[in-house]
Amino acid sequence: MKIRILKERSIQPSNIPYPPIDPAFEVKAANSAAGYPTKGSLEVYMHYAVHAAIWQHSRLEKESELGGALIGCYGQYKGQSFLLITDVLHQPLSFSNDPTMIRFTNRFYSALHEHMEKGLRKNPNLLQLGLYHTHPDYGVFLSHTDEVTFKGVFKGVHQIALVVDPIRGEDGIFHWEGKELSKRTAFQLYRTSNAQYNPFQSMHADPIIQQYNRWGNKSYSDQSKPNTPQPLDKSLEKLRISDNEFEKPTSDSDYKSRTKLKVKSGLQHTPRLCPLYNMKYVSRSVRLLHYINSLKRTNEQHHFPYMVFLHRKIEALALQEFEKNGEALLFIKGENCHDRTKDLYFLYLDRPLALPLPSRERNVSSLERLQIALQAYKQQFHSEPLAWLYLCKELPDPLYPFYDWHRKKLSQSAQLGIIVQYLKGDNNTPDWARMRLVAHDRQQNQLYDHFNHVFLFDKPYD
Repeated sequence: MKIRILKERSIQPSNIPYPPIDPAFEVKAANSAAGYPTKGSLEVYMHYAVHAAIWQHSRLEKESELGGALIGCYGQYKGQSFLLITDVLHQPLSFSNDPTMIRFTNRFYSALHEHMEKGLRKNPNLLQLGLYHTHPDYGVFLSHTDEVTFKGVFKGVHQIALVVDPIRGEDGIFHWEGKELSKRTAFQLYRTSNAQYNPFQSMHADPIIQQYNRWGNKSYSDQSKPNTPQPLDKSLEKLRISDNEFEKPTSDSDYKSRTKLKVKSGLQHTPRLCPLYNMKYVSRSVRLLHYINSLKRTNEQHHFPYMVFLHRKIEALALQEFEKNGEALLFIKGENCHDRTKDLYFLYLDRPLALPLPSRERNVSSLERLQIALQAYKQQFHSEPLAWLYLCKELPDPLYPFYDWHRKKLSQSAQLGIIVQYLKGDNNTPDWARMRLVAHDRQQNQLYDHFNHVFLFDKPYD
């Protein structure tokens, strides 16, 4: 997602109604917004018509990303910060023709400025709260580019990002939690008889903007009283994650029984003592800069091998191939393991294999070379590798195609992709700290990114 940087003044909460206690509001959970509950942090309330309009626009295109601007108010009630998303402005697809990444253009921002000026006449508390964009069939998450862009531009505590997957029928909010971004967060929908917090319809000078923003070709003043609400759009009645699914187990035994049940229903494991507790191994921890807070609010470390052990010979072979070809592609054999004594699950990767790659002169992309190499691997071993590694001069941007390829071509949740940049300097080593790990949760059908530890190990005392 590429956006234009806008200067933002310091924003203070406005004196606006708090939907859960205001009799003019009816509040209902957005069932498409599966995610972590927002208790104690920023609460987000979106007008049901805005939500429906975003979904209507998002379904116009199933290949390219779409998006728009979120407009509303920022308030506080007894120390609880909250947002009211009262309006949205969609960017037409023709403004950004990049099939892999939406780019918000100056033409769109000019229309947004015009729209905001008209809206402020109705409600002086209106703010640009952030942007939304779609991830068609990629799941609801912020890519590295999304995160960098958001952190560099949207620095206000009231600013958010909304990601919509129109194929899987899911959406979710990301907002500030201190100096870091939240996990995918649920939000709620509202109706109100207070016309000031309903969407407004304005005429736009740009005819294409007008064409794509006629979702409110009528007044959205919702005069129905909260005690006699109209039903919400049935197409949005998706399954959602309820609050009690995030409750911590009441005891260690309860925790182990629940997590073991998940393992039995999913992955197969090989019994092995974890190298961290085996004196035959020497291991060096890699600090994962992009996965620091990934496991703080989930118990999925037992559902997936969130610890990864890479043998040093993998690094040596990758560097050897990089010197010859200017890039390296390895497939790695190993085991998906369980240490019963410590109740730890981990990937043990120790047998790398480099397959011949098509010549770069043939103008074959990195992803096509990866596919050709995978076909050669399957023909030779009649199986799929447990992991693949791509060492390159620069990290691919965007990374979506690699996630999509991994999801379509590899069949097991435990299979791992590693994308790492060559770090040129005194040591000439892979930049392990900034590596990207690619995995797909087959049961949940979504990107898996809860890896917490990677270790480079050797076994000198065997």
